[in-house]
Amino acid sequence: MFCFPSPRAQTERSVPLQVLCVKNLSARASLAQLVALFSRYEQQSAPPLLYRLLTGRMKGQAFITLPDAETAQKALQLVHGYRLLGKPLVVEFGRERQEDEKQKEKQEERK
Repeated sequence: MFCFPSPRAQTERSVPLQVLCVKNLSARASLAQLVALFSRYEQQSAPPLLYRLLTGRMKGQAFITLPDAETAQKALQLVHGYRLLGKPLVVEFGRERQEDEKQKEKQEERK
C-alpha cells in the first residue's frame, strides 16, 4: 500500500502556482482522462486549461496549467490521491523554471 503526503502537507512545502504537476500516471493514461479530471476547473472568462502529457523517459507525468493559483489549489486538494487506472495520482504545484535553472548552474559549478 502506498502512502502519499496529504495535499495540505504538500501545499505547506511549496508555493502555490497555477501549474500542477501530476505524477504516478499509468502508462495507459490518456489526455482525454486528464481532461475529464480537470475540465471542471475551466472558467469561461479565462483562457483554456493547458495539458501537457509527457512521454519517453518522463512518461507517467503531466503538467496542467489552470487559470490561477487559487483554482490550482482547489484542483490539487480534490485530485491528489485519486486512483486513475489503479494508480493513486500524486499532484503537486509545479516549480518555477528559474529554480530548475539555478539547480543546473549549481551542478555545473560543482564539476
